[in-house]
Amino acid sequence: METRASYLLVGVFTLFLMGCLFAFTVWLAKSGFEEAGSSRYQILFTGSVAGLQEGSPVRYRGIALGTVRDIRLDPKNIGRVRVVIEVAANTPIKEDAVAYLALEGLSGAVYVEISGGTQESALLKAEDGDLPIIQSRPSSLAALVETTPELLNRLVGLSGQLTGFLTAQNQAEVSRILVNVRTMTDHLARAAAGAEGTVAELGATLGMVNGLVLDLRDHAGRLTDGADATLGQARATLGGVGKDAGRVTADVSRVTGELRTLAASLNRATLEAEALVKENREPIADFTGTGLYEFTLLIAELRGLVNNLGRVTTRLERDPGDFLFGGTRQGVSVE
Repeated sequence: METRASYLLVGVFTLFLMGCLFAFTVWLAKSGFEEAGSSRYQILFTGSVAGLQEGSPVRYRGIALGTVRDIRLDPKNIGRVRVVIEVAANTPIKEDAVAYLALEGLSGAVYVEISGGTQESALLKAEDGDLPIIQSRPSSLAALVETTPELLNRLVGLSGQLTGFLTAQNQAEVSRILVNVRTMTDHLARAAAGAEGTVAELGATLGMVNGLVLDLRDHAGRLTDGADATLGQARATLGGVGKDAGRVTADVSRVTGELRTLAASLNRATLEAEALVKENREPIADFTGTGLYEFTLLIAELRGLVNNLGRVTTRLERDPGDFLFGGTRQGVSVE
């Protein structure tokens, strides 16, 4: 009975000591953390956060400064994941800092990495009473997670295509192609062996071409001499033509001067006519208005006078005595 009582006391005492030790450890950790102080920020990820858990580390430029405290969908936009982190209060999180997810070496654990942040940028502050928001960007991990299913589907499709390609008939075709390649290689080797003779023939051909070029140069020299003589004759002919052209040019210049003088005279006559018309515009208007009508009447009267004179002349020529002294006939005889 005494032995069982001592075991019970020892067990109770051991549990009590363990409880005290755990409480002391928690108090010590809490007190130490409270002494250092902490700040909370939120990060809004638009991609997947697979592998990230509460308690995952938060690093700033590779330095562990805090942990992840909360992960949940953003109630304002369910297309985003709201991650709350807690870091030491003296951590300088700047406005241009950027957070993304990264892998912890070979262990594959996911943590939050914060990078960026320049010295000139201001410290990140809370707005509207909410936690400050650290800008985020898609991480390579998220891109890998999002593209892995598509990549696997492509690999499966490629595997199926390869399986369909490696049929017995295609294998035979590939073997035939390899045989053809080997045959072509042998032909190329033999062609390379005969290339030396071809090169020698090519050298002889080049020598012939060189001689032909020399002959062409000789002929070209003679043609050049003939062309020089022809050019000399052409220059002499052009000199004679130039003299005749000089005389023709002098005549043309003289005629051009006379035409200019004539044009100047016509211009002066035109100006004088315009001045005359301006000076006599009113008389001309009076003449065309009333004088022309009177002149027309005068012409009509003159025509009547001319007709009368014509009749008088006719009578005078026919019988001057009768015209001057009157007719011998007097009255009408009545029987």
